[in-house]
Amino acid sequence: MAKALYIQTIREDTNNNDELDSNDLITISLAQPDGTDVTDIETGIRSVIDYDYSAQNNTLMLLFQKENKVIVKQYSLATFKVESEKVVNEILGTF
Repeated sequence: MAKALYIQTIREDTNNNDELDSNDLITISLAQPDGTDVTDIETGIRSVIDYDYSAQNNTLMLLFQKENKVIVKQYSLATFKVESEKVVNEILGTF
C-alpha cells in the first residue's frame, strides 16, 4: 500500500535557455496517496542522486545535490517533515 506520492517537477527556466529541461533546477514534493496535501519538501535541487523508502520507519531518504553541496535528508512520510539532515560533501567549482 502506498504511503505517499513522490513528485519531481521543473517549474521554471532556471538556466535561462527559454525552455524547461533537465538542466533546470528541480522541486521535490510529497503528497498523500490520493494526490491531496501536496507539500514541497525541497526546491532548487540540481540533481537527485538517490532516494529510498524505509517501511520500518515510514521515512523517505533523499540524497541530492543543491548548489555545491551533496546532502542527505530523511523525511517522515506521516508529516512530510525533515527528521535528519547531513551535508555529505562539498563540491569545488562554480554551479
